[in-house]
Amino acid sequence: MSFRQDRLFQICLGILLTALSVTMISPMIHLLAISLSDAKYVWADEVLFWPKGFTLDVYEQILGMQSLWKALRVTIWITVGGTLITLLFTSLMAFSLSRPTMKGRKLLLQAILFTYILPMPMIPAYLTVR
Repeated sequence: MSFRQDRLFQICLGILLTALSVTMISPMIHLLAISLSDAKYVWADEVLFWPKGFTLDVYEQILGMQSLWKALRVTIWITVGGTLITLLFTSLMAFSLSRPTMKGRKLLLQAILFTYILPMPMIPAYLTVR
């Protein structure tokens, strides 16, 4: 490929990727504009990409919901707790499998590798099809 062809390809690719990016980002910009607009403009369908009648009422209402904060706390608790428990058990298993003299090491390692090769959702699917 010559330099001119390569440069033309790069320009066409840039234009294509920019167009794709705009088509994927524009719905989010539209939603943000709607969330920051006054309800009368939203219901009249006058908001496109720039808010009309700027207001933060929607965000005040959402952030004032106690159920949102409770759900957020539960989510953080489950995520942090689950990560710590997984890290603990994975570290313990990795340490024990690193010892060549451990009894049953090969069988345990084969069982772990089997779960990687054959994922768990595959078994019920097989039983359903059978």
